[in-house]
Order: sequence, then C-alpha cells, then structure tokens
Amino acid sequence: MKKKLLFIICLLTTVFLRAQTLKSYTGAFTVAGSEGTATYQYTEDATTGNRVFNGKLSYSGKEGGGKLLESIEGSYKNNLKNGLWTYNTKTVPGLRTVSDEKFSGNYKDGFPDGTWTLNYVTKFVSGTQYGGQSLTGTSI
Repeated sequence: MKKKLLFIICLLTTVFLRAQTLKSYTGAFTVAGSEGTATYQYTEDATTGNRVFNGKLSYSGKEGGGKLLESIEGSYKNNLKNGLWTYNTKTVPGLRTVSDEKFSGNYKDGFPDGTWTLNYVTKFVSGTQYGGQSLTGTSI
C-alpha cells in the first residue's frame, strides 16, 4: 500500500513540475492585427496544455504597409501583464515627417498601475524638429 501511495505522489509531482517548466518561444506573432516577431517565456497549463505567459516578452513588427515600426517589451506573471511595459512606434524614413513615440508604465495583476509616460518627437523631412514633448499621467 505504501509503495502505491508513493508511486502516485511521485507521478503527480512529475506532472506538476513538468507543467511549471519555463519555456521560450521565438517566431511569428500577431498584435492587434499586425504581424511581427516575438520572443516570450511561458509555462503550459497542466490541465489544458495551453500556454500561460510567464516572464519577459519582446515584440517587433510593422504596421500601415510597413510605414510604422512597432516594438513592445514587458513581462507577464500568470498570464497577466506585470511590471514595466514599453510601447514604441516609429515612422520609417522617406515620409514627409518622421516620428518617434514611446509610451511606458507599470502593470500590476494585469491592470495599469501608477504613473504612465508618453514621449514623442516629430521631425519634418527638412530636419526641423517639432514636438519633443513629454506627457505624464497616473492610472485610475
């Protein structure tokens, strides 16, 4: 009887530990309809086998026919955004204006938390700089 109980405990422990192993993915990824490439860490749900985001995520892609370059960096904890997240959008050279926008702030348990900042700079093709503004606000 003790051997059977020990075997069952070992089997359940193995299944639990396997499900909690942190894995990494690098490859195609879609954000809000935009195709790009991402690297992220995840675990697998022991019951469903679905990926559960845990750890860092880094994404880069193009939008608007390749005229906008996007990047996103942040982390997840148990499938919820957690900690500092940074969203960056740049227009590619060759347009009448070139802009660089960076939006960053913290998440706690999947919700915005604390102060968020938006920095942007817009330059005309002639080289004249417009903007260079910074906007800071607090989440509700």
